Amino acid sequence: MTLTVIAQISILSAVARWLTLSGIALLMGLFAFRLFVWNPIVADVDLEAEEATLDLWLARVGIRIGISGILLIGLGLILTFIDQTRVYDLLQTANLNSWISTQFGAMWLVRLLLLAISHFNLSLFVDVKSGRKELRGWEWWLGLLVAVGMTLTVALISHSAALVDDTVQSIVIDWIHLLAGTIWAGGLLFLALSLWRARTLSNESRIWLNLSLMLNFSAIAAIAVGLLLSSGGYLAGKHLGGWTALIGTAYGLLLLGKIGLALLAIGIASLNLLFIKPRLTAIYENPADDRASALLRRFNRLVWLELGLALLILAASGLLPDLQRGVDAPLLAEALGKTVVVQLDGGMRPLETAVKWMNRTGSGATGAGIVLFALLWGFVAVRAAKNEVQLVVLLAISLVCFWIGSSQLYNFFTNEFTPAKFTSNPTLPDVESVATGQALFTENCVACHGTEGRGDGSEASSLSSSPADFSAEHTATHTDGDIFFWILQGIDETNMPAFEEQLTEEQVWHLVNYVRLLSVRDDSAP
Repeated sequence: MTLTVIAQISILSAVARWLTLSGIALLMGLFAFRLFVWNPIVADVDLEAEEATLDLWLARVGIRIGISGILLIGLGLILTFIDQTRVYDLLQTANLNSWISTQFGAMWLVRLLLLAISHFNLSLFVDVKSGRKELRGWEWWLGLLVAVGMTLTVALISHSAALVDDTVQSIVIDWIHLLAGTIWAGGLLFLALSLWRARTLSNESRIWLNLSLMLNFSAIAAIAVGLLLSSGGYLAGKHLGGWTALIGTAYGLLLLGKIGLALLAIGIASLNLLFIKPRLTAIYENPADDRASALLRRFNRLVWLELGLALLILAASGLLPDLQRGVDAPLLAEALGKTVVVQLDGGMRPLETAVKWMNRTGSGATGAGIVLFALLWGFVAVRAAKNEVQLVVLLAISLVCFWIGSSQLYNFFTNEFTPAKFTSNPTLPDVESVATGQALFTENCVACHGTEGRGDGSEASSLSSSPADFSAEHTATHTDGDIFFWILQGIDETNMPAFEEQLTEEQVWHLVNYVRLLSVRDDSAP
């Protein structure tokens, strides 16, 4: 069945963002891998001649890769300018000045300045002409700092920057998300190159280097992936708006694909951590073991595969900001009122079934999932951490997620609920349903709840109890079934009347869908 995607995507903008993120990942990989993974292994060790040669080779290749990253970011800036010129005619001086005064234009200019600094740093200071002593100086830290600044310029023009509520918090979390993703992807590239080049070493040296790289990189990658997942969960909550939007909007489907790629990459990393690492440790004690070569090749292939998935995730990240947020977007449809969610041949709709179940269980299933993730991440933390500091950081991610999940479970079991708590909403919140719900809301609810559902209607001040504010956080803690029941039956000891005589059950479900939209819609939405 064919879906019509109701979303305007600027190809130039999407490609520019992907080039920018890829370029930043290359720079992040160059500096972060050298400072946090490679140097701790080789800095204080008397290397054999072939190992020292590998060290210098990695630095020279890394500098070339860094220059390539600068070129990618520069190309991204050019494509962005061309794309914006098509809309705003930036070749006119007045238009250009106005554009630069906007946050988008200012961040474009700041990124251009940071790009120039990065270029001069790589061209003039980051060098290996004087040998290995040049591989740990201040210029490497400057390069990392500039790359971190570039990720901030991306976060400041993201969907999070357009929010009205929790704007600064959302931008910071978006920034953390970008930092974690680019460090992970860029680090994987340099890990893969190191493992590939290490095949020229003697068997004993190669096993030592592979094991050392795995130990150092596992901890850094685990921290990055943990931050990537936890920050991604927060951002999904801000920009998606609900489980239905995950499978019923272009934004949600692309995000679902990104999540799938991330889970595959995490699965590969888990194989390395849980199975390859113990075997590498075993053959390190016995480098003459016949299994050594096969194990090293397997480790190398898995790292390259994980890198490929990371690059696809970056591509998805480049597309998402050019799509209308799930919370604002209409559901995908073949025609108005005929929404089609993911469907398999034979009429099966497994994703729709799963989403209906998640909607029915409310924060209970979400909280249980977050708690399960926290427990699993605690297990990963113990296996991945190389020292106490890394263990504390990894366990902190686990504890924060455990607290969030436990809070949702607590709310689920302690909040007021109704006999219809687990009743499934049979009506998808498509364009037609939301329009019907809005008309019913205007006719029956605006006088008390107000046009935006904030409890500030014209009659609100005359009531003995304040009408519910649907934009408040409490709305998200109740299931569709609860809201359905309260509309039909009213709420005792309040001014909320019962509408079972005025409205049919079908009409009430349309109202529920519109109330849900009011509870997640941001004032910044177009």
